[in-house]
Amino acid sequence: AEQLYDDIYEIDVTHNRAASESTEAYFESLGAPRNVPFDEAIAVVAERQIALEHRQAYLDTFKPEAVLESYRRGVENLTFEFKMTEDGASYHWIRIYAHLFVWDEDGSVRMLVYRQNIDDEKRRERTMFEQMQRDSLTGLFNKAATQSHISDLLSDAPDMSFAFFILDIDDFKGANDRLGHGAGDAVLARFASAMRAQFRPYDVVGRIGGDEFVAFAPLPDEAAAAAKAGELVKALSM
Repeated sequence: AEQLYDDIYEIDVTHNRAASESTEAYFESLGAPRNVPFDEAIAVVAERQIALEHRQAYLDTFKPEAVLESYRRGVENLTFEFKMTEDGASYHWIRIYAHLFVWDEDGSVRMLVYRQNIDDEKRRERTMFEQMQRDSLTGLFNKAATQSHISDLLSDAPDMSFAFFILDIDDFKGANDRLGHGAGDAVLARFASAMRAQFRPYDVVGRIGGDEFVAFAPLPDEAAAAAKAGELVKALSM
């Protein structure tokens, strides 16, 4: 187990306390006073190590009353993933496995907690997710990802004004037939690069079909959208 996990701790959940010397030492190393109750100790851990967006969920999952309720419902294993820091600046992903069981000597509910660094796993997941969202030729969002990101923007900012641009390449099919698919692919890649350069990193730019491209961007009004359309025509006339 020590080869698989970074840290292993034991908690006496029923009595709201650490159940081993190493666990007590760990909480103390984070600034929790010696013999502090478990719920107070994890509050210190959350404050000092866990990213803000995961902090409350961590506390809600591992507070003693929640753990005891889980055990009463027949749950014997808990899993939680979060970003943590050791220096207050850089963060990495951790997965906690917690096994619940009854300690025969006193009938208390105990929890063995295993922590595992999964930063490499999360990085691979992010890379694979990005690849799934991207058009392989141009590197822009594919059709499905474009639709998803536009929907997210509309949901997140329902009162914001957006402009939606649809672009294609004049006589692309004819040029593709005359010069071959290799030349056509080069044109698409160049067009996509030029188009991406006209938008901000948070704007949605995608390829939705052969030579069809779209962009979705927050702009203040119709005049700004018309001006941007003129800039696009000028920049993309190759």
